[in-house]
Amino acid sequence: MLRRDFWTRRRVLLTLGYLLVLVPWSVIRGSRETVTHSDVGAFWLEGQYFLTGQPLFDLPPGVRGPAYPPFAGMVFQLLALFPLKVSAVLLCILNGLLIPVAVVLTKSIFDTLHPERNRATWPLAVAVVLSLQFFLNNMNLISVNEIILVLCLLGIRAYLDGRDWGAAAAFVAAAAIKLVPATLVVWLIVRGRRRAALAVVPAVAGAFLLPLAFFWIGPMRRWRSLMWIALSAYTIWLGLQIFTWWPPYVFGARIGRACMGARSRKRRRSFPDRETICRRTACTWSYRFS
Repeated sequence: MLRRDFWTRRRVLLTLGYLLVLVPWSVIRGSRETVTHSDVGAFWLEGQYFLTGQPLFDLPPGVRGPAYPPFAGMVFQLLALFPLKVSAVLLCILNGLLIPVAVVLTKSIFDTLHPERNRATWPLAVAVVLSLQFFLNNMNLISVNEIILVLCLLGIRAYLDGRDWGAAAAFVAAAAIKLVPATLVVWLIVRGRRRAALAVVPAVAGAFLLPLAFFWIGPMRRWRSLMWIALSAYTIWLGLQIFTWWPPYVFGARIGRACMGARSRKRRRSFPDRETICRRTACTWSYRFS
């Protein structure tokens, strides 16, 4: 999406300045988070329950609810791998980094839908300023609304590029974490291409079956089993790549060798080598003068 000459000196300096402001503010903001009366505290506790195999919907008093779906708990267990305050800082930094990602995705979507529009910078700058309330509120609460927004934008971008499976996966993943993006899933089924509507079925099935698969695996063996599953999937993928790419080359080499052999055999019959010519010449002259 980004051109090779995107990172100019000015943009690199602006990015470094943005990080110098974002990281300290995230550390200060995330260090004040607690489990009760906090969005990130609810996410962390949900992931902790999912990671340890406890009931997801048995929330203690003071925790913000309602409880999230099991797919969200499966995603939030990444936060449970760290202490609460560390997870809050990391999520706050991620929300800050996703702001320019959302801006770039929105610009690319509008460039695709309206190629004849005015490409000036000031309309995009005004749109970003008017949308700052959403981003700042999300960063102050340390919520996942910005992650949901980026997932929806990625789904729209994938649909415009003709990648129906990617669009269905992005929309269903966003709807499995929060219910609001389910409207995009319904739109994809009703107004989208037939292939995109069919891609929703395995995506929804995966959103239901993946949390169940994680629950079936024991809490102590979960990550080890996940590592072996990933290694097995990579081995199968590598085998498919080898099976897909190598046989044509092998068959092509064998066919080429056979064709060259047949051609060389014909050439030997039509044009004898030097020894054969000398032998046949000697036999001919000895026959004529005998």
